[in-house]
Amino acid sequence: MGRVLGALAGIAAWLGWISVSPAFGFPTLALGAMLNRLFVPREDPGSWLGWALLLIGLALSALVYLAATNRGRLRPSIASGLAYGAICWLLAGAVLMPLLGVLVPVPAAPATPPPPGLNPADPMHGSFMMLHLGIGAPIGALIAWLLFGAVLGATAGWRPSYSVRQLAASPLVQAGVVAVVALIAIGLVWPRLNAAPTPSATASRTVATAPLETLPKGADYFSILDLSQTPGAVLGPHVHPYTGIAYSLKGVATIAFVEGPTIRVGPVQAGIIVQAHAHRNADDVLPTAALALLIVALAILVCFISFRPAGRDGRLLPVALASLIAAGAIGIANPWSNDWLFISIRSVTNRGAAMPLPTAARLYESPDIAALPGGPYTETLEEVTVAPGAAATDFGSAGATVLYVLDGRIEVQPAGGSTIQVGARGATLLQPGVSVFVSDVGDQAAHVLKLAVIGG
Repeated sequence: MGRVLGALAGIAAWLGWISVSPAFGFPTLALGAMLNRLFVPREDPGSWLGWALLLIGLALSALVYLAATNRGRLRPSIASGLAYGAICWLLAGAVLMPLLGVLVPVPAAPATPPPPGLNPADPMHGSFMMLHLGIGAPIGALIAWLLFGAVLGATAGWRPSYSVRQLAASPLVQAGVVAVVALIAIGLVWPRLNAAPTPSATASRTVATAPLETLPKGADYFSILDLSQTPGAVLGPHVHPYTGIAYSLKGVATIAFVEGPTIRVGPVQAGIIVQAHAHRNADDVLPTAALALLIVALAILVCFISFRPAGRDGRLLPVALASLIAAGAIGIANPWSNDWLFISIRSVTNRGAAMPLPTAARLYESPDIAALPGGPYTETLEEVTVAPGAAATDFGSAGATVLYVLDGRIEVQPAGGSTIQVGARGATLLQPGVSVFVSDVGDQAAHVLKLAVIGG
């Protein structure tokens, strides 16, 4: 039990530190996303396969060390664990990363190349020590591997003198279990207690509106991406050839324009993006940095306890390991990450383009939009609350419209067409000039984003 718990704690420390280290200015490292580009290049970088392969790789790394100590090739100690972590760092940075850089397909260049200096480094493409992301990349990775190795070395020779049943009977362990269960229960019940009352009529509010002089040449489509950033993370600077809208689902998405002010987009707010800019998560850096320091401190505590022979026989070491696993898990989940949508109209030449962030997801790419009247155009984003039981509302317009369901379920009835239902995180395209009636078919109100592009 002791060696397994130590290996799990080492893996949790590695993953937790990598996830929250941008709070200290380290760049985002995305090995899982790189593996996705290699094995499932058509999937978004957040696909589960790459992250599963990353976990398997870390587990195999831990097993190699444990097997070496079990056969007497290495003496289980903090020093040998640190040395092993440093070797893993060298192999990963000097061998694995360049190899992935050769094997992973390079994303196709955009149809309109960005101006010089507005092409951010790709965190999902391998290079020697990931130095294309800056010197912080190998330093951040080295800290992760040293934490991993130190915890492995500190626990590889641990043979607890008590059973799992005895450990479970510990008042400290029981109090921890009760606290975790209480937190989960509060997390499940609290949203229900604070749920907004169900409206009786459909209502809408304009979130953002912007003029568009022109649209991309040729056929166009609507694109909706879901992106999130850990506190301290930066994407950019870069530029989009046409206007887009950032809509925040959780946290604050900070948009820093190269030649203009910085805007903060809070939950259910939107920001218009019309020029060169960078995306940042500038909020909650302090608690994220505190969590990163806690992971390091708990790893040091594990080493300190195991260094003292009396500490191995006590109940403090498993509690410290469990705490490290919990802290690493919180770091992986990263509750302070923001979550925002990027909604835009694009040329069909951009279909399937590479995602800009390891945590990105392609929510919707619409069919081609029918020809719109000549410009200039107006782009308007509305948030519509569709009440259950209310009369169907006409959502048609003179322009092209995309509906994205934030939560709930709606029924869309085009004039002369087939009825479709769209659930949460689903979307549908309304072609210009088509009359479409929308109604709520769920028990609760449906919240819908409506982006319309009208010409003339």
